[in-house]
Amino acid sequence: MSEHITPPEPTGYWAFLSYSHRDERWASWLHRALETYRLPRQLIGSLGKYGALPRSLFPVFRDREELASAADLPARIREALGRSRAMVVICSPSAARSRWVAEEIRVFKAMRGDERVYCIIVDGEPHASDIPGREAEECFSEPIRYRVAANGELTGEAAEPVAADARPAADGRDGALLKLLAGLLGIELEVLRRRDERRRRRRNQIGVVAASTLIVLLSAGIWYTNVQRREAERQRDLAHTRQEVALARQLAAESSRIRLEQPAAIELAGLLAIEAARRLDTLETQQALQAVLRLLPAQTLRLAKGNSNAAANYSNDGRVALADQSDRLSAFSVPQGHPLWEVPKHYNSKPVLTPDGCCVLYFDCGRLWHVLRLIDGREMQPAPAYLTQLQTAPSDRTRRLEFSRDGRLLAVGPQLVDTVTGTALHDPVSEPSAEFTFDSTGRLLARRTGRNVALFAPGGAKLLQSWQLAREEKLIFSPDSALLAGMGYRGLELFDTLNGQRLFELTCDESFEDATFSTDAKVLATACGNVVRLHDARSGILLAELQHDGQVASVRFSRDGARVLTAGYDNTVRIWHLADRREIWRAAVPDYMTQATFAPNERSILAAGDGGIYLWPLGEETDWLAEIPGLIWALAASPDARWIAAAGVEPQAQVVAVRVSDGQTRELAHPEKRVAGLAFSPDSRLLAVTEWRALSVLPVEGGQALFHRQLDDYPDAAIVGSAFTPEGQLLIATTGKSLRGYFRLDRCDLSKSGDKQFCVTRELPLDPFSDAQPFFSTDGRRVAFSANQNLHSSLRLWDTLGGSESILPARRVKDLVLTSDRLFLALEAGGSVEILDTAGRTLRSIAHEGWVFHLALAPDGQYLAGALADPLSPSKNRVVLWRLGDGEEVARYARPGDDGPVIFLPDGHRLAYSDGDKLRIDAWRREDVIALACARLTRNLDCGQWRTWLGDESYRPTCPTLPSAACAP
Repeated sequence: MSEHITPPEPTGYWAFLSYSHRDERWASWLHRALETYRLPRQLIGSLGKYGALPRSLFPVFRDREELASAADLPARIREALGRSRAMVVICSPSAARSRWVAEEIRVFKAMRGDERVYCIIVDGEPHASDIPGREAEECFSEPIRYRVAANGELTGEAAEPVAADARPAADGRDGALLKLLAGLLGIELEVLRRRDERRRRRRNQIGVVAASTLIVLLSAGIWYTNVQRREAERQRDLAHTRQEVALARQLAAESSRIRLEQPAAIELAGLLAIEAARRLDTLETQQALQAVLRLLPAQTLRLAKGNSNAAANYSNDGRVALADQSDRLSAFSVPQGHPLWEVPKHYNSKPVLTPDGCCVLYFDCGRLWHVLRLIDGREMQPAPAYLTQLQTAPSDRTRRLEFSRDGRLLAVGPQLVDTVTGTALHDPVSEPSAEFTFDSTGRLLARRTGRNVALFAPGGAKLLQSWQLAREEKLIFSPDSALLAGMGYRGLELFDTLNGQRLFELTCDESFEDATFSTDAKVLATACGNVVRLHDARSGILLAELQHDGQVASVRFSRDGARVLTAGYDNTVRIWHLADRREIWRAAVPDYMTQATFAPNERSILAAGDGGIYLWPLGEETDWLAEIPGLIWALAASPDARWIAAAGVEPQAQVVAVRVSDGQTRELAHPEKRVAGLAFSPDSRLLAVTEWRALSVLPVEGGQALFHRQLDDYPDAAIVGSAFTPEGQLLIATTGKSLRGYFRLDRCDLSKSGDKQFCVTRELPLDPFSDAQPFFSTDGRRVAFSANQNLHSSLRLWDTLGGSESILPARRVKDLVLTSDRLFLALEAGGSVEILDTAGRTLRSIAHEGWVFHLALAPDGQYLAGALADPLSPSKNRVVLWRLGDGEEVARYARPGDDGPVIFLPDGHRLAYSDGDKLRIDAWRREDVIALACARLTRNLDCGQWRTWLGDESYRPTCPTLPSAACAP
């Protein structure tokens, strides 16, 4: 044994611990293990390779703060490296990719050389970067694999790192720790192992009793220490969790406050909501994020280039956007923005939609009038009668075109044409300056000739009123035709069309750019300079002002009159809440805007200006997939997730297939009765449509029914359900009334050739009942049959193959989901959702408010969705999502006035549900909603905002794909 000497007091650190903060757990363990290890007494003071051996390796430097994106290592890190005798690197793929780990190794090697760098492998594979296809597994960073010169530069010369391997298949944690200690102390590993073994043998010589007592005391001490340590760690983790929960709730509350009080800062509200949701996945944070998501502008779609004369308008159904680019006319799909067709036109001509919404009338570069179909841009055949009159009339082609509401009359500047006969009703030569304006009700026709205005009955035969304007003005009717506004450059007059009385006059110091009435004709909005003024339409009293940063060029009301859409020369398009004059939505573009309008269904905004023609899907409407004629009664999703089938019941029953990618609908059938259910075949090519007395199997791509059954021979029977087995066979459930009643299940093989498909029928007796509903299991192997009568209820399960039956306790069921081992029941009495096994034992009960009318189970079986309704308060109707593990409600979506179905899409990440006649889709997973929000945001929090709401927490981008701030650590 070497000579004992007293070791000198250390002036720095025994080791510098370098690691990626993704390996925080390994760093905590290793730091604690190195500092608390005590050498055998026999070794203390003896000489090792690097000098006298100490009692312990204390202290070891470990940086507990994650480095921010700075340009160089902080000074305190460099100082610690200079005061450290050795370096220990925790090696993993994360550490290999870490810039700061590599920088610390490089700086240390430049100071101390390669010899005092020790590695401990916790994950990945050494030198994997040399193996094609496995580069991502590399656990050694470059300064480990290569030598470093004294100036800190990598030499390219391969190094031979000293490494212990803590992976279970190698040294394990204890073996790796012992190797590290041997290296740090500069002694042979076997010496350390032998000294430890000798010390253990000497202690064993004390005696059995003493040793046993010592072991018991030591064990008790270790146990107590571990208990105290675990309790301290638990309390620390609990405190951290409480801090995170409190911070998340504070961020969610701040997001809601900013959303309500500062609509212009909606992006800040979105970023805070994302930070809250990342820390706490609860209904509270989810709703805060969803509320912001519905207000964030969707991605701007630039449909075409623009100029000062550019204009845009929607088709009557809102599915096509027309872009007027002075020398060409283009059509685009809405809301996707895909180009449909394009034709040339005369520079100054203004196209107009025909009243039936099918076509557009325009004047092309060949100086000819054309009527094109919106769907494909082709000429309307046969050509309408009025086209001949327009081709030969000597009128000015640049003037405004306008159809009457019924489409019978067409005004082209001073020319008035009967569209049916093609004859001219007004001689344009006698009054070349005349212009006609139609009202929206079809009751009035206004003709302005200079300052003279005349009101006529439809057709222009009977003069009703006439008066003289103060100036030449543009005429604007109110929606109810009771008012007529004349808008000039700096003045606006308002008249009562019933008695011709002039009600009031408004003036503008700059210029009137636009004026419009609310849908109820009670409010008149004018664009004057950079202000939109809202006046009482009868008295002219100023009600409110909406301020832009530049001249306002366009103003429009929403259908309900609750919102105002404005666009202006400050390069913005904005939506205002009329009741409190709050700005609730804004989109900015590179150039000034001259026009903006709501889509007929208000699901998007179309705007035109010098920079181009733009389309914005509105954030609050982006979850609409389609509108279905009538209330939606049944829904089904195809297994390939391409289609959703929906059935409406009023005013005309209709079954449609809706394409999930773009919301395009395809009519499949018009059932005579209410549809009881829809089911897709496993290959997604067929759809079974169940009615009361009939069942059809239809090709989703269109065509004749592949299978049809009509219950003409069973007057007391009704087809109440259908499903497909995984093999593609069709199951048909039929019920009927007799002395005992029956339940009939047909299993049909649709692959059989011939006029009739091969079916196997089984009929099972039931007790008498008033109504019954079958619920097929998700694999088609079983069926649950719920029969409800006034004083009698039953729930029975059958095997669809063997016919075995089991009877469960009486239940009055509104809806049911059946799997191979569980039942999910929405009870008619309301108050809870019951989860049972197939033997009828209750596994869980989920309480709720209101009644659950429809249930849907996620494909992974971990979540349950329910459509809840409150019969006394339809405004409280909603769709909720429960996590089955703990029964917690994790998502909620309002849908007033409807109790229609809800389904999961096959990916399980989205919910589809009805809201009246609308089909909606919502993403509910936290990561998906965050991704949607980040896709609509344009920035991250800046450094000041981060410090304000997140304090000393290290800065990181909320949305990694967006530009982030460079904040000091």
